[in-house]
Amino acid sequence: MADLAVKGVAPRNSDKKNYNAGINIIVDKIEQDAKSNTTDANTQTEWQLRITDSFAPFLLNPTLGANVSGQHYDDLESFFNTTYAKNIRAAGRAAKVPVTVDLEMLFGNAPGKEFVKQQFINNNVSLIKSIPERLHSQVQNVISDNFAKGFDREQLTNDIEQRFSVARSRAKLIANDQSNKAIGQLAQLRSLSLGANTYRWQTAEDDRVRPTHEALNDTIQNWNAPPAIGNPGEPINCRCIAVTIIDSDLLAAA
Repeated sequence: MADLAVKGVAPRNSDKKNYNAGINIIVDKIEQDAKSNTTDANTQTEWQLRITDSFAPFLLNPTLGANVSGQHYDDLESFFNTTYAKNIRAAGRAAKVPVTVDLEMLFGNAPGKEFVKQQFINNNVSLIKSIPERLHSQVQNVISDNFAKGFDREQLTNDIEQRFSVARSRAKLIANDQSNKAIGQLAQLRSLSLGANTYRWQTAEDDRVRPTHEALNDTIQNWNAPPAIGNPGEPINCRCIAVTIIDSDLLAAA
C-alpha cells in the first residue's frame, strides 16, 4: 500500500470574515461611543477623559466585557473544532476510509488536541484584547498632538477616524493570519499523532506568494526540523499548507 498524501483544508473566506466581523464589533462599539461622548468636548482633558470612558469596558475588564469575551471564546472554540473536523474528513477521503469507520478515532485521537485548542484560543483572545489597548493609546496621542498645534476639531475628528480605520485593517490581518495558523497547527497535530513527521510544502500558487515561500513549494519538510521561516502558517499571513505524508504501515497500525 502506497504512502498517503493528505492535504490540509484551507480556511474558508467566510470563516475569516466571521472572525473579522467579531473583532470589529469591539472597534465599532468604541467608535460609536467615542463620537457620542466627545460631541461637546472642548478641552484636551475633556477629550482624553471621555475617550477613556468610551474604551473603559474593553480596557478595565480583563475579559473584554462579559458579553464580548464570552462570544469570542465560543466563536474561537467553534472555529477550531470545525476546522479540526474538516481536516479529519480530508484525511479520511485521502485514505479512502469506509464511511462506517470512526474518523475521530482513526485520525483525530490526538492527545495534544485540547492543549493546542486552549493555546490557540488564549493567543487569539490576547490579540483581540490588544486592539482596543493599542487603539486607546494611539487616539490619546492624536488628541495630544492636535492640542499641541492648536485645537482643530475637524482635523482631530478626521485623525481619530483614521486610527479606527487602521484598527480595522489590523483586525482583518489578525483574522487572516490566525485562521491560517490554526490550519498549520491542526495539520501538525494530526500528523504527529499518527507518527508522520514529514510533509510536502504547498503554496497558494498565485502572484501573492512570497519568494521565500515559493522556493519551498513541493519540497519535503520535517515538522520537527522546519525551514528557517517555520512550518506552513507560522509566518505572518502565510497561506501555505502542509500536505502530510502518512506512512501506510503507520495508518494500518492506527
